[in-house]
Amino acid sequence: MRLPDENYEFIKGEAAHILKTCRIRSIPINGFEIAIKCGILLRPYSALSDRQREAVTRISSDGFFIEDKHGRSIIYYNDAPSFERINMTILHEVGHYILDHGISANGNTDVEEAEAKFFAKYILAPPPLVDRIHPTSARDIMDWFCISWEASVYAFDNYNKWKRRHMYHDVEEYERIILNLFITKTNHIRKRLSAYSKHLIHA
Repeated sequence: MRLPDENYEFIKGEAAHILKTCRIRSIPINGFEIAIKCGILLRPYSALSDRQREAVTRISSDGFFIEDKHGRSIIYYNDAPSFERINMTILHEVGHYILDHGISANGNTDVEEAEAKFFAKYILAPPPLVDRIHPTSARDIMDWFCISWEASVYAFDNYNKWKRRHMYHDVEEYERIILNLFITKTNHIRKRLSAYSKHLIHA
């Protein structure tokens, strides 16, 4: 679903803001870390009883965001797939939370789903950061940003579109924020030294 350009620009700004607020300064981007720093509780499907797991799977096979009776924000997520897919799911749900879409377990509009999907894809591989690795293919992005092949193909296409536009436009403020967070004084991109796994929660 194609959104109005102003929606995309707003979401990019929100992504930059949350990266700055959560003090995320290195790639790959970890959805667990962002969710926790936003005060969101994380509940894997595997921790639930069989009956509960059956119920949450009926809501979504991947994950969803709710607020409980105590006002706590919770993301339930399927922890069976690859970590790349889990990470995308969590960031998608964080997107619903950040963009004030309400409880995703109740169902979201097509526009809200498209916005959350774009939020997750953008925050995982922002074009200004992708530009710093000088990618020649989607494989480069997949390796550097630790995202799925499907997501890396999208990111590479998005990066090439951004690169063409960037030739005629100045750097946007949200792009400057992202660059200031992730680029070192020696003009290199900050990258986590630890292995990227489901056990990596904090930077």
